[in-house]
Amino acid sequence: MKNILYIFTFLIFTNLQSEEVFDLNESKLIDVKLYRNNAELYHEVELNLKTGLNDYYISNIAKSVLENTIIAGADKGAMVYSVEYIRTYNDERITQKLKDSLDETIDLIQLNQMYVTKKDIEISVYESVPKNIAVAGNKYSALEIKNYSKLISTELESLFKDKIEINNKIKELNNLKSEQQKRLLELASKANKNLIKVSINSDVNVKSKLGIYYITNNVGWNPNYDIFLDKIDANARLQSKADIYQKSGIDWKNVNLTLNDGVQSYTTKPNIYPWELYYQKRVKNNYSKLQVMSRASSESANESDLGGFSDKITFAEMEVERIENYTGMEYIIPQKVTIENLTQHKQIKYKQDTVELNVYHLAVPKVNNSVFIIAEIKDFQKFRLNEGEITTYLEGIYKGKTYLSIPEKGLPEISFGEDKNIQIKRVNLEQFSESRFLSSKKETKFKYLITITNNKSQKINFKLQDHLPNLKSDDFSLEVINISKAKKDNDGILTWEFEIEPKQTVEKLLEFNLKHPEDFIIRD
Repeated sequence: MKNILYIFTFLIFTNLQSEEVFDLNESKLIDVKLYRNNAELYHEVELNLKTGLNDYYISNIAKSVLENTIIAGADKGAMVYSVEYIRTYNDERITQKLKDSLDETIDLIQLNQMYVTKKDIEISVYESVPKNIAVAGNKYSALEIKNYSKLISTELESLFKDKIEINNKIKELNNLKSEQQKRLLELASKANKNLIKVSINSDVNVKSKLGIYYITNNVGWNPNYDIFLDKIDANARLQSKADIYQKSGIDWKNVNLTLNDGVQSYTTKPNIYPWELYYQKRVKNNYSKLQVMSRASSESANESDLGGFSDKITFAEMEVERIENYTGMEYIIPQKVTIENLTQHKQIKYKQDTVELNVYHLAVPKVNNSVFIIAEIKDFQKFRLNEGEITTYLEGIYKGKTYLSIPEKGLPEISFGEDKNIQIKRVNLEQFSESRFLSSKKETKFKYLITITNNKSQKINFKLQDHLPNLKSDDFSLEVINISKAKKDNDGILTWEFEIEPKQTVEKLLEFNLKHPEDFIIRD
């Protein structure tokens, strides 16, 4: 009976040790090609392939994967047969076998502890036999007592040996139990994470490296600039930076990063169809206010998820390699980069250019009494600029943030803030302005004097803007008296461009008459 129990225990224990327990294979993120609105990720993982078809579950992948973009390949002659993206990982599916094995291990520990108790009882019985024989020594011969003692010693030796073997098995089972509990905890920590399942065929048992490419969303970058103008009449240094947001669900640790200024889109070619006209009575959409508000808040939430930035800024300066291709300009960051999940605002410099500027002073005194320093970027097309926030520095002083807009016509303009050394006034000459009634209409006269004083020690280029009423009805008529040689566009915008010498004052007169209905209130 004893030997049968030992054999039973040995068989179950051997089965538990040889039983394959399903586990996850954690991949390492190697390369990231970051586009403006998504990214291409490349992972690697080492696998111990067995001869035949192998199934593996790969963890540490992004939470959002475009399934049709997954590409997998293995080395050492292994063949990838299929790839499957699993959106939600149910840990019970993989850990149930391990849980059952753990229960069996606990049962075996308890069974072997019962064996130890039984051995202790048998040992105590045999240890008491010699004492009883010694007490009744007159009933047995010396030879019989010697044979009994030898038999008892042999049995005790066997019992102690069995007890040691069982305790060793209990120790091994406890080690197995600890290992199984550890693996359960590891699997539990990886629960509810997305996986990629790959099926790989190998002709031999070999250690192989598996590479996986795919596209993920909720990541991207926006251009951001710093411009340094040390002197008004000198060239400026323009630093281009990538404002990166990363919500892929995994940390990017020491990855090779490439920035691509292209936008990934999935569209088909345009088609034109017959233009068929039908008359149909218009039906009002019965959207409730709650539905509209809910949809608007949902859209704004999605926008904030992709474009929201925190105040925390991380900045790195690097010399990068530039490659121009059909999808856009690529910038290869030479050093490995770490970008943690949920990063809102990490800035990486990817190029620096010397740009030539047209610098002038601009004033619109009807709107603002300040004079602004404006710079136009010459030959901006060759710098591959995109629209984005730009931080300005003039003569080593931080001037503020503005937005770099790329116009359809003309040159991009950048504001370097106010110049306090230029004074401007726009005065309504009331003694020349009046209103009078003409039959059913009223005539109002306007007369303004604009004066600009250059208190600087150098000559400046100046642009002054104002406007005339832009008439949209025959109920109005305009008589222009004096615009001091300003250029006027179709919308009535007036622009003066001129130079002002140091310590010089320039005056511009704006005078016009407006006829309008007598009940019309003019808001200048």
